[in-house]
Amino acid sequence: MARPKRIDVIRKGRIGHVLVDGVELPFALPREAITVPVHPDQIPTVHLQLSADQVHVVNQCCPDEKETDQ
Repeated sequence: MARPKRIDVIRKGRIGHVLVDGVELPFALPREAITVPVHPDQIPTVHLQLSADQVHVVNQCCPDEKETDQ
């Protein structure tokens, strides 16, 4: 998976909008759900906390891959 060229975080009062390579996520987030840690020696990152009424997790491991907790 290719890394995006640009992520924009737009804070408007209590909400935030996130755009990835110019494409806005289809929902706004509470401002506190968006954090942008600043570490000069690391690749810039944006952390999002997503909430939903239901969350489904599907783990599709390949038969030749070993699953680890690391």
